[in-house]
Amino acid sequence: MKKELDELENCYKEFIEDLDLKSHAEEDFKAATMFALFEEVASEFGHIDNLDYAPFISKGLQVDGYSYDEELCELTIAICDYRTNLSLDTLNTDTIKSFFKRAENFVIKSLDENFLEDLEETSDGFQLAYFIQEKYKHKKINKIRFYLFSNARLASRLNRIDNKSINNILCTYSVLDMSQYYRMINSKKGFDDIEIDIKDMGFPSLSYLDAGTYIDGESGSENYSSLLLVFPCELLANIYSEYKGRLLEQNVRSFLKATGGVNKGIITTLIEKPEMFFAYNNGITAVASDIIMEKDKKGVSKIKKIKDLQIVNGGQTTASTLYAREVGLNLFESGNKNKVLKKADLKKAFVQVKLSLVKSDIMDETIKNISLYANTQNKVNAADFYSNHPFHRRIQDFSRRLSAPPKEGEFISTKWFYERARGQYTDGTAYKTEAAKKKFLMEYPKSQLIKKIDLAKYLVSFDRQPHIVCSGPAKYIGYFQTDIADKWKTQDVKYNELWFKEAIAKAIIFQSSDKLIHNSSFNTKGGLKSVVLNYTISWLSEFLKSKKLDIDFNKVWLNQSISEQFSDVINIISKNVNDELLRTDPMNNITQYGKRVYCWTGDKEKISGIKNLKIDINESLINSITLGSEEKKAIHREAINNQKIDNTINAQIEIMKINKVMWDEITRFAVANKLMTPKINNLIFATKLGKIPKDFQSVEMLKLVNDCKKKGLEI
Repeated sequence: MKKELDELENCYKEFIEDLDLKSHAEEDFKAATMFALFEEVASEFGHIDNLDYAPFISKGLQVDGYSYDEELCELTIAICDYRTNLSLDTLNTDTIKSFFKRAENFVIKSLDENFLEDLEETSDGFQLAYFIQEKYKHKKINKIRFYLFSNARLASRLNRIDNKSINNILCTYSVLDMSQYYRMINSKKGFDDIEIDIKDMGFPSLSYLDAGTYIDGESGSENYSSLLLVFPCELLANIYSEYKGRLLEQNVRSFLKATGGVNKGIITTLIEKPEMFFAYNNGITAVASDIIMEKDKKGVSKIKKIKDLQIVNGGQTTASTLYAREVGLNLFESGNKNKVLKKADLKKAFVQVKLSLVKSDIMDETIKNISLYANTQNKVNAADFYSNHPFHRRIQDFSRRLSAPPKEGEFISTKWFYERARGQYTDGTAYKTEAAKKKFLMEYPKSQLIKKIDLAKYLVSFDRQPHIVCSGPAKYIGYFQTDIADKWKTQDVKYNELWFKEAIAKAIIFQSSDKLIHNSSFNTKGGLKSVVLNYTISWLSEFLKSKKLDIDFNKVWLNQSISEQFSDVINIISKNVNDELLRTDPMNNITQYGKRVYCWTGDKEKISGIKNLKIDINESLINSITLGSEEKKAIHREAINNQKIDNTINAQIEIMKINKVMWDEITRFAVANKLMTPKINNLIFATKLGKIPKDFQSVEMLKLVNDCKKKGLEI
């Protein structure tokens, strides 16, 4: 226990250091940064969907963020318990109840129209209260989830807080404290611990059919076993209602968020023909680390509990069971021309489940492999499982090789650490001596860590899609990885060292703009700040594109900062963007307005769109930060040619690593799968005899090897 507490204290010290580093030393910004850190982890592990930051505090009232599920009509309210202490505090039950009471009071107040009259219309509090009031009026709130973030440690682990009702709306309560945060950020799994008690869910233990056990040929250990089950859909809906995204493997969760989590065909069947659902549905593929059994009165073993359940195929089916029961669909009744809202009675509906029991130490890898091969129904391709995509590996390689120029007044070069897979940066300092840890942090400062999620946000903003960025990580990551995967097929040489340096320059511009907007004269903070930031970057990119100009990213890279002139440009744009958003917002909620495509493009009637906003910027300022299109093209041509050379050299190196036995295996596999050509076959034959292939020949041979790997060959 003492060791655990010591580790937690060390984690807390690092957390405070990160907070100071990222928050620019302002207390209100520290609270916002803490909210962002906790929200990112909670979202990654499926506890919540993307939250909009909307801080509001008054006597007896507090909220810090919220999200709304349009499909299930569920509102999530987050409260942030930010402690300034340098040592770790404890969080007791009374304090937890006090925080939740403040959030409840805000919701209750929001249902009173008079409450809005006392609030400033541009404040986050007004915008959220108005949003709640409008949804409540139209009976669009079925459930409220209250979530407390705290950088203190729970004095004792609470199993649960009892549900309540506000105006007949079901309310549930959850806490993410410092100890749970620590476990999650240090977890090697992409999911959170879950233990499902079937009886607690209101159902008897489940029968199953043993479908066999796989024994590893080398170690002789049982790596996994498979079971076939029949789940009542009512049980599945109950489980999903309780755990939501925590049930879904991370990449599948992101995919479902980006494309819509429910399916009208599935819902219609559940409503109109529930007894046929088992026959019509493809079923669910799931993984768990363990099951707990019990014997019934006849001595037959049945499943009582399931540990670490993760659904890797069938996410839409899972989400749709709850939607069909709680929300339903407007359907035509027989002989009736009018649509009637109908909800599903799931008592007659069942679904087949293929459950694989996998050892914890190989569970994450197994989940990803099952995801890759099983998710065919929704056309989830390899791009959706994208940590291992060659794009990310190349960017990771650049980040480990290329040193950034020293900043003004400094003498030591540093590097930007691109975290392709979660936890890589933490692993860089784990289990090292203090001297080795210090050396790593000097080479890769924490301020120069870029995660996949960060890179996606920066690049999608510069790609003039601010409404997608405002819609949250699921949307902009989906856009980003699809865009990269499509372009990589024919233009991978564009992702070269120059591209990497420009990407880092975009990160510097984005982060610098964030600080400028936070400290601006119009003092935009809270949820509005992120909307202004995203639209400012996109407007600048759109404006320069229309002028056939581009930012001089090399200047930003060399200075590792933006110039005073660049800061002036950002200040001018952000002020105009802020004013235009306030002027045109038709929803009384700018965080929601910013997610709408018409906020950017405009519509044919009332809204002109930020994209079309006219801003007067001095020409000399623009010239000081830009390059002409021809100059840019020349620079990029040289970078592309260099990358082509690098690709051929790397291909030769990879080809020469393959021995004769491996070539024989590749040849057999390629012939069997109709991938082999006579030309490549001759090259392989010559290589086995000791002849070194030419550079362009190596590229063709490596392509065959990669095609075989995609088809399932393991070498």
